[in-house]
Amino acid sequence: MLGIPDSVHARAVSNPPGARDLAVVNSPLWRRAAVPAVNIHATATGIARFYAAILDGRLPDLAIPQYTGADLFLESEVTWGLGVQIEPDGTWGQGGLGGNAGWADPARELAIAYVTRRLGDFTTVDRIEQALGESYAANF
Repeated sequence: MLGIPDSVHARAVSNPPGARDLAVVNSPLWRRAAVPAVNIHATATGIARFYAAILDGRLPDLAIPQYTGADLFLESEVTWGLGVQIEPDGTWGQGGLGGNAGWADPARELAIAYVTRRLGDFTTVDRIEQALGESYAANF
């Protein structure tokens, strides 16, 4: 999960110190902290409603391309908007450490989110993502 020692990926996921230590990130102290770009605390409903408000115009758009190119952390070509990753199909969103995610599909006027109560590894998130993708493909 950390990648090659001292790589961009390894340095990013271990900053701030303790960001991958489950005892740290599941602690009350971490939950009360405000660590930019790392520890949003919200419900899935709250994130989905936030994205829905962007989709219906109540809030300003975030999916305005700001950078397209190599992302050294993700090790792939990406397009980043204002805090969201924009996919080639026009969907956009953001995932987080431990498997929290929110995504929007403007063409279908759909916003979804998933959050966990406690951070862990990504195996559960991978299964949920696969199930959501299959359900989405079958129903839309």
